[in-house]
Amino acid sequence: MRAGSLPRFACEKHDSAEMQSRVRAALSLMAPTMRKKRELAQMNKRRLAALVPAANNHFSVHAQQCALVDAAGLGGAAASTHVRTAEAAAAVVRDDGATRAAARTLGAFVADSAAADSASSAQPPPGPLGLIDLTGPRQTVVGALEEALSKRPKYSPGTRGAMSRLTREAGLPAGGARGAVEELGSSNPYFGMSGLQLKRAALRYIQISEGPVLVKVRSALTEFVGGDLLFNGCSVTSRRFSCCEVCTALLGCAERADLRVPSVVASLQQFIVEVRLGEEALRPCFAPLSSPGSST
Repeated sequence: MRAGSLPRFACEKHDSAEMQSRVRAALSLMAPTMRKKRELAQMNKRRLAALVPAANNHFSVHAQQCALVDAAGLGGAAASTHVRTAEAAAAVVRDDGATRAAARTLGAFVADSAAADSASSAQPPPGPLGLIDLTGPRQTVVGALEEALSKRPKYSPGTRGAMSRLTREAGLPAGGARGAVEELGSSNPYFGMSGLQLKRAALRYIQISEGPVLVKVRSALTEFVGGDLLFNGCSVTSRRFSCCEVCTALLGCAERADLRVPSVVASLQQFIVEVRLGEEALRPCFAPLSSPGSST
C-alpha cells in the first residue's frame, strides 16, 4: 500500500456499501417507537376526519373510511362488523336521496338482519319499519318509510314535559331525543382530537376573523383546553360528563375572559353540542391547517 492512499478491504463485510445496505435492511425490520406510533395514529386520524361525504358519494366515502381503518389499525367501534354493515346500508340509501332518519333506520335493520338467523331476521322490528312491505323496490321502500315516519303521532306538551322530568331524575342528558343520539367515547369521530385541535376547530366554527371579540374568544378557549381544565376530544365526548356540564365549564371560561356577546357564546355552546353528537358537518373544522398563517 502506498503512503497517502486510502485502504481498500478485500473482505465484503468491511465494504462500506455492503454495510449500509445491511443496516438499511435491519432498520426496516425494527418495530416503530411509541412516539412514531402516536404520530402515525394522529396522521391517520386526520386523514379519516378529512373524508367528508358529499351529495352522491356517501357509500364511496364509507368504503374509503373502512379501508383506512383497516390499513391504519385504528380499531374501535368503527371497525366492528355490525357498525360497518349499518353504515354501509345507510350510505347506499343516502346516495339515492333518502333522509338521514330513514337511512339510519334501514341501516340498523340490515345490520340486525345480517347478524341474526333466517327465522329471527324475517320479523321486522316494531314501529314504522314493521308496517311496510320490505320486498318491493328500494325507492318504494324508502318512500313508504319516510311517509310512515312523517305520520307518527306527536307527543303533547304535557307528555314531553313529563318525559323531560323523568329524564332529569334518572340523570340522563336533557333535550328530548338529542341526548339519545350522542356519540360518546371512542365511537365519536372527534374522540382523539387534542386540545389545540379542539380550539382551532371552535375558532373556525364561530367564523370571527379579527377584532377584540376574537381575542376574548381565544382567551376563553385557551383556558378551556389548558390551565386547570385541560379539555380535549376525549373529555368533551366522555360519558362521565353531560353536555350541560361541559358547556357550563366553557361558559365559565367565557365569563372570566369578559366574553359577553350572546351570539358568540351561543355558538360556542352549539359547537360543544355538535361535537358530542359527532356531526359530520364539523369535519372541515378539524381539517389540518392549510397555511402557516392560519389562526390558532
